[in-house]
Amino acid sequence: MGTNDTLTMRLVADADFGRLCRHEERRRRFNVFDVMGQSRMELCHSKFLGWLLDPSASHGCGHLFLRHLPSEMSKAAIPEVAIRDAFDAARVMTEHDTPEGRLDVVVEFDPQVQVAVVIEYKVEAGEGEDQLVRYDRFCEQRYATWTVCKWFITPEGRGGSGGAGWQPIGFEKLSSAIRALAKSDAVRDAIVLELILHYCDTLELLAFETSSKPRIVRRLSATLYSDDLDARQVWAALATYSNQSVSESAVRAVLELQRRARAPIRLDGVHAEVARSIAAWLGDSDAWVGSVTSSVRAVPRAWLDRLPSTGDGSGGNRGFLRDTPRAWCFVEVWEQQEGTWYVSVIVARTNPPSDASKVAAVLSTRFGYFTRSRDESDWKKFNHTKVYHEPVLEKRDVQACLEAIKAEVRKIASRLAEFPTEIERLFPG
Repeated sequence: MGTNDTLTMRLVADADFGRLCRHEERRRRFNVFDVMGQSRMELCHSKFLGWLLDPSASHGCGHLFLRHLPSEMSKAAIPEVAIRDAFDAARVMTEHDTPEGRLDVVVEFDPQVQVAVVIEYKVEAGEGEDQLVRYDRFCEQRYATWTVCKWFITPEGRGGSGGAGWQPIGFEKLSSAIRALAKSDAVRDAIVLELILHYCDTLELLAFETSSKPRIVRRLSATLYSDDLDARQVWAALATYSNQSVSESAVRAVLELQRRARAPIRLDGVHAEVARSIAAWLGDSDAWVGSVTSSVRAVPRAWLDRLPSTGDGSGGNRGFLRDTPRAWCFVEVWEQQEGTWYVSVIVARTNPPSDASKVAAVLSTRFGYFTRSRDESDWKKFNHTKVYHEPVLEKRDVQACLEAIKAEVRKIASRLAEFPTEIERLFPG
């Protein structure tokens, strides 16, 4: 049995790979939120949850979700008996403007009962600077004598940074509670029930994408693949087992995320040589090196040891910043299209955003680099800043292209020789 046949049999027999395949199949089913491009939009999530919680909303379920969801999510935090008679007077507000920022969902029960639920959703973005602390100030001012239940809802159920008393709630937990209520025969309108179940599917898919899928991919990448395989070879091998329920998209997802996990894989041409050599070009054999679809990223050890762990893993940086949160200022060699290469220094998004702002400012004022961002006025809204954008390298000859890239990387290493000292001044200790 050849290498590909052995690999295929191991994939087909692997329970986690089966989960990945079932996820890919489920992801292709019709879902109204996906069709409308709303599955990852925080506004959509807050509006939909607010709609469910509003007893006068068009779902026709009355108090069903308002009565049961708060107690299900926060058994110890909501005085259930006290609010039982206060549903009619409850106010549900979404995108609620306050002096401290905009709250995603706020539920205020009768003022005589003095109970409120405050909800913050995060789908992909990190928190703004001191966001939960600012929301705490609002709650302390408006609800000084109230019982306030604060939910921080994310795909993976992570805790928020800052703030006090915010209960982390994962999408799977929220979906399970909503799905159970929706299937309790209390939702009589078939269209409403289908819409609610579509929303639960959306929550569960996002939870899998964020939590389970990266873990599965890292394990498969580390144990199943050899240096001699690429996506075409793997799919060709799997095609011989056409009776098995293995999707091509699942295989490609594994291989793509494998690159982000930096597991061994044979690359070709410029990309492979840059990945092998960039640490030496930077003059630092201990540099951190990571590869994504069309680029190679490297962080000299002297930078990595001094940068704070504030990379927030948003956007295209999600994979490597989750595992290496200090690697948010890096040298990148990337291919925009075949044969067109760039060399840049990147400052990725951070939480708080001021960390990225400080570093980009030093690179500009101290080292003379031009900075460019998607929105110069708001550091919270862009994924990275190109601090150094070298002219396009359009060299079709692989060796000539590599020599040009090597020269530019070495220029960066020389020019930023004192950069670690500046980082230490910005982030002492």
